Amino acid sequence: MGGEAEQPVPRDVVAVMSAGGAPARWSVDFWIDDASVAAAKTPGLDRSVVAPPFDIAGFKRAVLADPQGAVFSVSELLRGP
Repeated sequence: MGGEAEQPVPRDVVAVMSAGGAPARWSVDFWIDDASVAAAKTPGLDRSVVAPPFDIAGFKRAVLADPQGAVFSVSELLRGP
């Protein structure tokens, strides 16, 4: 509407900055339907699993890397209690 891009899922936080001496970096996270399936398929696609799926604050997340080594995460929204 009005030429504005629609967001499929509203996000309150798009970036954070913290002090403490660690080098600055960006972290890219993609919201997907099933983080476990994505992690299981990753090695067969010439990519690597940096951290297997784990639960964290309402999400199941996995950390993956592309063939050139760029790291990103995929997150599945967990529903229910």
